[in-house]
Amino acid sequence: MGERCKCGEGRERTGPELANGFVRPDDSWIDRANCKGMVGPGDDDIFFPPKGKSSMTKLAKEICNGCTVQAECKEYSIVTGSNHGIWAGESKKR
Repeated sequence: MGERCKCGEGRERTGPELANGFVRPDDSWIDRANCKGMVGPGDDDIFFPPKGKSSMTKLAKEICNGCTVQAECKEYSIVTGSNHGIWAGESKKR
């Protein structure tokens, strides 16, 4: 079993290749992110707050504020096609 992903999506890291031969995007920046280690199994994920939880959204954006890897985080969300959650301090809509 791989290491839990720190990006907020809750997937496990297993290696550089994903199913069907797709190559995993660079996620080395995650180790330097302000949010590293903030999400664990069973926790409410502030980076993917339920609709109507503006306090969670605000907290997530505050954590992102001043993070040194915002550009990498934003690029990762684009490359991976993530269309929900808080990425680089910005809300993505479902």
